[in-house]
Amino acid sequence: MIRAFRMTDAPYLLVQGCPSSRDLVHSRASLGHLGDRLSRTTAACIGMSSGPGRKVLGSFERGSLEALVIVQVRRAASVWEVSGFFASSEGYAKVDDLLLAAAAAAGEAGAERVFLRCDTEGPACGPAQRAGFHRAFSEELFSGRLRPTRDTPMHFRPLRERDLHDVFRLQVATAPIDARQAIGLTLNEWRAGQEPGAGRSREFVCDTEHGVSAWARLDRRNDSLLVEAALHPDFPALAPMLVEGVARVARHDSARWVVPTYQPYLARALTDQGWRLECTYEVSVKPIARRVRQTSMTPVQA
Repeated sequence: MIRAFRMTDAPYLLVQGCPSSRDLVHSRASLGHLGDRLSRTTAACIGMSSGPGRKVLGSFERGSLEALVIVQVRRAASVWEVSGFFASSEGYAKVDDLLLAAAAAAGEAGAERVFLRCDTEGPACGPAQRAGFHRAFSEELFSGRLRPTRDTPMHFRPLRERDLHDVFRLQVATAPIDARQAIGLTLNEWRAGQEPGAGRSREFVCDTEHGVSAWARLDRRNDSLLVEAALHPDFPALAPMLVEGVARVARHDSARWVVPTYQPYLARALTDQGWRLECTYEVSVKPIARRVRQTSMTPVQA
């Protein structure tokens, strides 16, 4: 039986246990780390964490929890993500239905898109595809050191509110056509789909005579730094300058850098500076049909 968690499930999970698999999906906070195993205490705490922006559902068989999924809102209620997904060997038979139920719960809360990130060809890919998640793009995670050199850097400045539209246009120009709908076709859609920062976030842009040509985001959490950046595809030769510019504003040594595979020039620049490819992720999205409360004068697409 698939249902939402209840407060009364917490003491039962502490006694009976829960699925022992690692987390099969990755949020921004967990990029570069092995998926955490689900302990009894964590499962009990998760079971009590449902709310307006977070839904927890489980697959129960004869009273035992065999799989669970967590969906939560990103920046706005129209975009959610699968942030946790655990299943026992017996529970894999139900994970397709569990993902469908989770997407439906997010839709009831206002979601129009639900994202899911998993290891390429990992155990979550098949169930996600069968549940209607379509691959949008892939990402590569590199690890290395941000050490300023004597190379010419890009001159970054802190992002200002009025820069948002230029950054959105940069993201659209960078992404291939089949990924743009997932990223967002309007400024509001793009903003709603941005992932919450894993700790303290800082964003920077680089101005040129052509406008904003580069953007970088630095997420610092404890002693960990995660970097994400975009460089206009008309200037691929500037990728080493972008890496140098990030090294100077980061003021941090070791870091992880997530690079969409549609920005190979950034990946090459990192590799040339000794960064190591750790893993590759697949980002999928599932569109959610919205319930129409009033059918008169409702626009439809032919």
